[in-house]
Amino acid sequence: MRSILIILSVVFTCSTVFSQNEDWLTYPVTKETKQTPGKVVYKEDPRTQKLIDHLSIPQPPEYKVVIDGYRVQIYFSNDRTQIDRQRDIFQRSFPDTETYVQYEAPNYSIKAGNFRTELEAEKLRSQIIAEFPASIIQKSKIELPKIKEPVELDDEQEK
Repeated sequence: MRSILIILSVVFTCSTVFSQNEDWLTYPVTKETKQTPGKVVYKEDPRTQKLIDHLSIPQPPEYKVVIDGYRVQIYFSNDRTQIDRQRDIFQRSFPDTETYVQYEAPNYSIKAGNFRTELEAEKLRSQIIAEFPASIIQKSKIELPKIKEPVELDDEQEK
């Protein structure tokens, strides 16, 4: 019996709290106000035009040719400072290898190289496995690898 009384009191209290009276439909209308035209004063910073001129110069888009290939993920963490440290360590050992930091919330990863075949990626991985034991090879879209120019031999070196 007591629970029924509590339920009924809650229902009646809620209905009175959420009910509206009809006054909102007859909101008092204010008398018309006379509108007068206004003035807008615009003071332009002299640097604005220079910025507009600079930004309006057409910039050619940077096209990078990408192909399917492989990269070696050398480190994975959610701490950006740790990622930067590990990238520096890697770049000191392999200055000719491109590195890329990718962010996929909430983690960062360092990927190295632009390899066309998995075997090329495995060569790098075997070189770094002692220092980066968690390194793995991943399929990725890569930029075209740079072609190393052949070294020309002098006449004395050929003999």
